[in-house]
Amino acid sequence: MFNDKIELLVPRTFRELTKEQIAAKFPDAGSRPAVVWTADDESSGIRVMEMPEDVSDQQVPEYQTFHVRYMKQEPDQEWISDGVRKINGRNVGFVKVVHTDINTYAHYFFVSIDGRLVQLAYHCTGKLRPSLESVGDKIAASLKVK
Repeated sequence: MFNDKIELLVPRTFRELTKEQIAAKFPDAGSRPAVVWTADDESSGIRVMEMPEDVSDQQVPEYQTFHVRYMKQEPDQEWISDGVRKINGRNVGFVKVVHTDINTYAHYFFVSIDGRLVQLAYHCTGKLRPSLESVGDKIAASLKVK
């Protein structure tokens, strides 16, 4: 679904997982990403997931506020930043956190595509954050909705 709807900068060292690999890695179909790219050592990657919410581009800031409120209730997080930016003419909400329980940096960003909310997430191990946090920023900034 997403290959013809979005363009995204994906590091050349990442490989796309097959549907079978995604199903094995994410056995719960309700939280399974549609697309996953990962480094060979799985130290970093990108996930794309269609969310159940109907959200227009104009509603992305409202959803972002809701999402932040929900996420801040979760334990074991070091909050870095959040907000909404215009990227290539679209509202893109974002949240950056470190999940301290699993020592993982995550840059979540979400956008409306055909009236549906799509969440993308770049993640890397916490020890790689100093060198790879900017990669997540570049990936998010490259997002184009067709």
